Amino acid sequence: FPVTISHVGRFFLDEDIRDGRYYRPMVQHLLNTNEGDTVEIYINSGGGSLEGCSQIVEAIRLSPAEIHVTITGSCHSAASIIALNCDDVLVTNSAEMLVHCASYGSARSKQSDIKSFVDFSTKQLDRLIESTYEGFLTQSEITDVQNGKELWFCADEIRDRLEKRNSYFQNKNNQAKDFIQPKKCK
Repeated sequence: FPVTISHVGRFFLDEDIRDGRYYRPMVQHLLNTNEGDTVEIYINSGGGSLEGCSQIVEAIRLSPAEIHVTITGSCHSAASIIALNCDDVLVTNSAEMLVHCASYGSARSKQSDIKSFVDFSTKQLDRLIESTYEGFLTQSEITDVQNGKELWFCADEIRDRLEKRNSYFQNKNNQAKDFIQPKKCK
C-alpha cells in the first residue's frame, strides 16, 4: 500500500520560551498526532524557561508523529534543547546556536533549602545536557558546558555537528544490535 504522510501541524517558536502553560495547545496537538503524521516547528528564539522547554520536549518525545524543526535564526539555550530533540533538523544560513547551562536564582530562603535546590537542579540539568547534546558535543565540551562555559555555533558548524551526531548514533545503534544479537544454539 502507498504510504501517505499527513501534514498536521506547524508551530513557530519565535520569541523567548515561556512557562509550560503557554504551550498547552502545541503540546495537546503533538500528543494527538498519529504515526505517519508530520509536525513542523520553526525556531528563532533566544531561549528561556526550562519548564516550558521541558514540556515541549516531553511532548515531542511522546508524539508518534515525525517532528521536523527548521532553525531560521537564533536557536539559543532552551530552544537548542527543543531543536535537538526533534526527528529532523534543517539549518538555514542565518541559523546560530548557543549552548550553555541554565541560569536560575532563588528567592530569599534558608541556606539549606537553596543548597538542596541547587544540588537537585544540577543533577536534573546534567542529565538533560548529556541526553540532548550527546554526539553533538564532545564529552569534554559537555563537561565544559556543565561547568558554565558557553558554546556558540554558526550555521555551518551546526550542520557539521548534526552530521557527526547522526553518524555517532548510527554507530551506537549498530553496536547495540551487535551486542544484543542472540547467540545460536548448538
